[in-house]
This record gives sequence, C-alpha cells and structure tokens, in this order.
Amino acid sequence: MELHSDQERIHLITGGFLRMDRTDDALWVSDYPRRNADTIGVEEQLRSIGVSCALDEKTKMWHLDWTEDRWDELIRGLPLTPPALPADDSLHPAYALCRFALLHPAPRTPESLCMLRSVLKGTQTIRQLHEEAVSAHRAGQPIAYDAGRLLAAQLMKGETKR
Repeated sequence: MELHSDQERIHLITGGFLRMDRTDDALWVSDYPRRNADTIGVEEQLRSIGVSCALDEKTKMWHLDWTEDRWDELIRGLPLTPPALPADDSLHPAYALCRFALLHPAPRTPESLCMLRSVLKGTQTIRQLHEEAVSAHRAGQPIAYDAGRLLAAQLMKGETKR
C-alpha cells in the first residue's frame, strides 16, 4: 500500500493544504472546503481515484480516506498467513501482533479500520496496537484481521520495526 503516491494524486486534485490525519479515523486531512464553496466536482474526482471525503462541519476540513472498494482492492493481495519468525529480535513484537490478528479472522469494522490505518501510518507503537487487539478480543470484539495481513506483508519486506 503506497500512501505517498495517492497523497500526491490527491494534492494535484485539491491543491493547498494536505497532510496525514493525526487520528486514525482517516488517512489525510485537506483544507479544500475552507478555500472553495463548490466541492462537488473535486469530490467526484477524488471518488474516481478511490478516495472518499468526510466534511468536519466544525473545522470545515475534509477527512480523506480510501473508499471501501479501494480498501478491498489494496488488501486483496496481502498475505493470509504470517511469515516465518524473523531472525531480527526487534521484529518479534510486530510478528506477535501479526500472528494474533491472523489467528482471529474477522470482517472489517470501523474499529478495525482504525487499527489498519494506524499500522499503515505508524501512528501508534506495535505494543499499543497489540494491547488494543487483546482488549478487543477479551471484550468479544473483532480483531483487526486486515492489520495482521498488512503486518505480514511488511514483515516479509522487512519494513516493520516499532
């Protein structure tokens, strides 16, 4: 999953301010609605590249995320099983979370999507994410299965070290 290339495409469409969302409720934040009264055409362009817009009425900022179809497309090719245990000890926490998530297949929910975004953006540590996953499991809530798939792909590429 390549955040930066999509971010560049979004910036070409919206211009102005665009950054990663500091929360895990969306991927990016844009000030486009603050600068332009008519947003319909730009929203349609963004949707055509697989990006949805949610307007924060208070701040007049867009919270941008991939559409469900785009998430499905991006996740489709990710591994369904964990890789072999990494030789690098610093990767073991990520491996443990990956295995835990993949042992508990579940449909995508808004909560699990937040964890998936966090893994993708690196907004929380692996330890924090693992604690959240265990708490969710104990509460009978679905585990972020797709986040486990993303971690498996990152571990296979040696990209996860948190």
